[in-house]
Amino acid sequence: MISLSRSCLFLVKRNSSSLLLGRSSSSALHSSSFFCGKLDSDQGKNVCPKSASQSVPNKGAEYIVRNEKLHRPLSPHLTIYSFALPTLLSGTHRASGFLLGLGLGLTSLGILVAPHDFQYYVDALRHMHLNEYLLYTVKMGAAWLLSYHYLNGIRHLFWDAGKGFGLPALYKSGYAVLVLSVLSAAYLASL
Repeated sequence: MISLSRSCLFLVKRNSSSLLLGRSSSSALHSSSFFCGKLDSDQGKNVCPKSASQSVPNKGAEYIVRNEKLHRPLSPHLTIYSFALPTLLSGTHRASGFLLGLGLGLTSLGILVAPHDFQYYVDALRHMHLNEYLLYTVKMGAAWLLSYHYLNGIRHLFWDAGKGFGLPALYKSGYAVLVLSVLSAAYLASL
C-alpha cells in the first residue's frame, strides 16, 4: 500500500499509457497500479517524495486485539471529546432538515397513492379520539423540527453575510435559536 499526501497527484498506468486522474483524497492506494506525481517522459517513474510513497504494512486483527488488551480506545474516540453547543446545533440542523425532507416526501407520496382525499383521513383521525397529550406531543415534535430548522437557517444566513462568527455571538445566537424554537413550537402545537 502507498500512503499519499493530499496535495499529491496520482496517475493510473494501463497498457503503456498513463491517465492523469487528479488530486488524491484517498489515504492509501495500491502501489502496483498507482503512481504519485508527474510522469518523467514515458517511463512511468514515481516522482513523489519518499515519505509519500513508502509502503505501510497492513496491521490487521493483531493490532486491534493488542490495543483491546491494553484498554486503548479507538482513535478518535467519541468519549474523549466534549461537544460544544455549535457542534450540537450543527448536527441537529442537518438531522432536522433530513427528517423534514423525509416527512414531506413520505406524506406527499402517501397523499398521491391514497384512495381517499386528505379530508377523509383528517376526519378518521378525529374519530379515533386520541389522547390529547399524545397528539400534542406529536404536533410539538413536528412543529419543533420545522421552527428549529427555519430559525437556524436564518442564523446561517447571517453567517453567509459574515456576521456573528465571534464565539460569544455563536453561543448567544445558538441559545436564542433553541429558546425561540421551543416557544414557537409550543405555540404552533397548541393551534
